[in-house]
Amino acid sequence: MMRFFLLFGLLFIDLFAHAEGAYQHNFSVEGDAVILRRANSAHRALAIPSVKKDSRSPHINSETLIHAMSFDPGASMALKVYWDTFATWELRYTSFFDWEETKRIHSESNISLPGAKSDQTKDYTFADAAHAKYTSDLFNVEGNFILHVTPRFIDAFSFSWQVGMRYFEIDETLRMRFTKEKRTSKYQADVWNYAFGPQGGVSLEYNPYAFLTWGLLAKGGFLLDLAEQKKKIRDNNNTIVIQNSLRSGAYFAYFFQGYPYIEIRVGKAFSFFFNYQVLYVGGIAVADKQGTNPNKNHLNHTGHIIYHGATIGGGLNF
Repeated sequence: MMRFFLLFGLLFIDLFAHAEGAYQHNFSVEGDAVILRRANSAHRALAIPSVKKDSRSPHINSETLIHAMSFDPGASMALKVYWDTFATWELRYTSFFDWEETKRIHSESNISLPGAKSDQTKDYTFADAAHAKYTSDLFNVEGNFILHVTPRFIDAFSFSWQVGMRYFEIDETLRMRFTKEKRTSKYQADVWNYAFGPQGGVSLEYNPYAFLTWGLLAKGGFLLDLAEQKKKIRDNNNTIVIQNSLRSGAYFAYFFQGYPYIEIRVGKAFSFFFNYQVLYVGGIAVADKQGTNPNKNHLNHTGHIIYHGATIGGGLNF
């Protein structure tokens, strides 16, 4: 009996000892389920009391809308090519996110659009109701060259550098309706960010077993953001356009990303991954920073967003 358990133990160790990492394969294909939350608002008032009576006066602000946004499911896919023991090429795509939140308030003749004046607008001061809808989405592609200073999965610890390119597309919309008496007029602000640039990062891994790796990755970079903004405000039951502007420009942006992760290798062909990431993107255009004043229409590119959430997936090794 003792010999049986000894033989079984040696076979088990041998199975996982041969699943020692990327350098035993030519490439791998990875698919992940990602759930992220869009956080960190500009704290902008979107609808305010015309006459503030107390702290409970009805209002809408972007902080309330964005804080109420739940975790949204997306997906990530990657192709990894293993050049040799010390080098990996990676191409990764992440998308399919669509955050959305709405809020409606009522207060007879006591709701106004910030910046609107009664002698310039009909429906945006002393209104009876207001409705706001905020949406946001994220698209991301990156390519990396990863240099393993120490080979992965062999030593107790391994360390790697990486350099690459990153592309973000971040689009947001803010839609509002103000109702006064029997009239309803609409405000809308749309922003598009097309940001790309270099990135660099480091990762440190601990390999307690041949089939298990714990790691920590941090990376960041600089971006050139080609931003666009469209803002339109209609008045008098939505029959008069009092503002219709389209602005664009190229601006400096930046990002940081970090996450701990776990990789489990089941034999040679399969790997499973889990991480919880935080992604910060700054210097971009966000919808709630574009302003509601009908007399101002400049493109504000000083916004920043924090995304955080979990990733779980698997890979096929060839």
